[in-house]
Amino acid sequence: MVFINGKRLNLRNRFTFQKVEDYHDVILLNDVRKNLDIEDLYSDTSEGIEVEKKGINATSKDRKTTGKFVITATYRKLVNS
Repeated sequence: MVFINGKRLNLRNRFTFQKVEDYHDVILLNDVRKNLDIEDLYSDTSEGIEVEKKGINATSKDRKTTGKFVITATYRKLVNS
């Protein structure tokens, strides 16, 4: 499992998933902000993610090789309305 700090989560940052390795079965977005729009994660969870590490070329992981996403929050509603 890899832990990603949900309070600092920026899905538009190209290095968001830089900690994800091939052997991680679970990607935990821990304690996300109240204003996180779950729709921003749809393509990541359904198609796969791109992992880019500083100084290393980006690699794509398809849905089958990407770990499962787990999201924790202290709020009931995560989608903006």
